[in-house]
Amino acid sequence: VPRLLINRQLRFDAGGLFLDRITELLSLNNVEQINMREMLNESLDRIDYGEDDLPRDFFPVERSIRNTGRKLILVSPFRFFGRPVVKSVGVSTRAIMDRARAKEPEANIMADYGIDEAEFHEALRYEAAS
Repeated sequence: VPRLLINRQLRFDAGGLFLDRITELLSLNNVEQINMREMLNESLDRIDYGEDDLPRDFFPVERSIRNTGRKLILVSPFRFFGRPVVKSVGVSTRAIMDRARAKEPEANIMADYGIDEAEFHEALRYEAAS
């Protein structure tokens, strides 16, 4: 595989390194171990690739107990210098956290940025975890 370390076929999850083959994921940690694609799809689907097949955008896993699978937070070197932002509006998660810590009403923050409650709370959870 040419340029393996930046190739779309190279996948990762929880400390594992995998090569995406046509019908299976081959673990590169233990050559004899084959992992089923379905086990990792949720994590692997959180990476978007550009037209050049290089990773472009990353969407961290939702920290909500109800994890709906929505891609609410975006980390991309092409937006806000790689800092996490709320995907729908491009506002940094840090800005939301700073205003919440300043005791501004949630409704005011959400209205100012045009975000919904799920986006607001996910931004706070993301910042609290980082």
